[in-house]
Amino acid sequence: MEVVTAEYAELKKYAVDFFVLLAFKKEFEKTISALSSLEKERCIEQGKKTDFDGEIGKIFIVETKGKSYKNIIVCGAGEADGINPEKIRRSIGFGVKLAKIVGGGSVAVVCPVVKNILLDHIGDMVSEAVILADYSFEKYKSKKSRIGKIIK
Repeated sequence: MEVVTAEYAELKKYAVDFFVLLAFKKEFEKTISALSSLEKERCIEQGKKTDFDGEIGKIFIVETKGKSYKNIIVCGAGEADGINPEKIRRSIGFGVKLAKIVGGGSVAVVCPVVKNILLDHIGDMVSEAVILADYSFEKYKSKKSRIGKIIK
């Protein structure tokens, strides 16, 4: 299976708190190719500090300092050959949860195009991941322990 990175729009056009990027194992450099050289260096440095290897559940955040988008969250998506809709949803979900915990109000997801998944389905997967990651049952929680919602 061949993994092709998505067409990265000019990221600086988007004024969001977080960009969530998915990175497959052995595809990390390809994932961050649309970033500026300084951001690439920071991502590589942070990835090394956190022993990021692209496994599902591995995640790190980089502050961009002065860009229209404030932070980049890189989420592991596992092996490209074994990718499926559920793995994409889970990976995006980890990124959205981290954004929610850190206190972000807006999130943009840059998802790679995978040959065995139709483009039409990727939008559905991203939407489901964001909604599920943002959900919390708060009926019995005190007001102090509630985490802010990303979806408003």
